[in-house]
Amino acid sequence: MTKVGFSLQSEHKFYINTVPGVTAPETNFARVAGGISSFEPEWNEEIDQTNYLDGDGYSSSDVTGAQLVLTFEGHRKYGDAAQDFIASLQPLLGEERKTEFRWIDANGDTFEGNVTVANIVGASGDANEKSGFSFEIHFNGKPQYTPSSNDTTKPTVTVSPTDGATTVAVGSNIVWTFSEAIRDSSLSLSNFIVTKATDGTEVEGSLSINVAKTVVTFDPTVNLSAATEYIAIATSNIQDTAGNYMATSSITNFRTA
Repeated sequence: MTKVGFSLQSEHKFYINTVPGVTAPETNFARVAGGISSFEPEWNEEIDQTNYLDGDGYSSSDVTGAQLVLTFEGHRKYGDAAQDFIASLQPLLGEERKTEFRWIDANGDTFEGNVTVANIVGASGDANEKSGFSFEIHFNGKPQYTPSSNDTTKPTVTVSPTDGATTVAVGSNIVWTFSEAIRDSSLSLSNFIVTKATDGTEVEGSLSINVAKTVVTFDPTVNLSAATEYIAIATSNIQDTAGNYMATSSITNFRTA
């Protein structure tokens, strides 16, 4: 999508891989947002302004190098996956400070790549203030840039079992089929939730997605209970590959046989 008009800083989205060192599944990426109140991007350009004899005394500028650095500030929020991971890096050095990072700007353009987490400052401030927290994300090399598309259509979803089904087999999986491909970062147990309707107990299980990124399957760790009502939710935080969110959460009620 191409944005028109002013943007808010809260429209930017940031994700960090909390399990670095392996090919990262999207479920390892945590959103950098909780407790963060501001960020500042800086491209740190190196500029050459050499004067040449044919310039009649005037110079020209050439950008000869750059490094993208994002500076974040806010308050220490314990229990936040991204913050806890970043704070755990503070005593580490060298390669152990490196991971993967993704920045989706307000226009939907994406910058991602290998980064070093630097200048981590935590638990700072006065006695009666929230603990401060700040850090920098240094991209190592040129970030991979993916421009946004002009797609503004929100994804829709159908669900199996269907809403209101009453004789669902206890060995069934829950399957969400989307109208278009969704982002890998949306594949999270915080976005796809199955609970018992009576007390809200979450059903444990695993998620998988097909190659086309349109079908998400929830496989319960153990069979569902017989003659029990369940709720399956796909949240409105799910995005298609163009960055469009679902209009509303999908809520499906069903009962096992």
